[in-house]
Amino acid sequence: MTLYVRDIRPSDRTRLTRLWESCALDPAAPRTAEHLDRALMDRSRTLLVGHVGTQLVASVMTGLAGDHGWVRCLAVAPAHRLHGHGREMMEEAGLWLAARGARTIDLIVEEGADIAEAFCQQIGFARQDAHRYSKGLLQEIPAS
Repeated sequence: MTLYVRDIRPSDRTRLTRLWESCALDPAAPRTAEHLDRALMDRSRTLLVGHVGTQLVASVMTGLAGDHGWVRCLAVAPAHRLHGHGREMMEEAGLWLAARGARTIDLIVEEGADIAEAFCQQIGFARQDAHRYSKGLLQEIPAS
């Protein structure tokens, strides 16, 4: 099963939503349009998708902040796991970032996500002792 990786296209929207739903990337599905639009318009980020044949089976969102790269939304369809697709997607994200001057890649693994932590360590990431804080700056305006 060869994985073909490319930048996302607008026509991938529905298949990407299905992939993220199958991987329980909550609340990914409602935000798929936002992520896709940003990846298509912002040159400092991309959303890579992986195909086996005509089937979209993997994704990873990546971007650049100064000389640091970041990764979010790594997803591999449950039926296509344990074939090296997650590793391939992370390698492609790393190549995309390195070509744009990134010196490191940062990612966040939610506390208690033991499988994700093991995967990150297996592909060469080292755990950093840090606490992450965030604050929303844009408030959603309710639809009228």
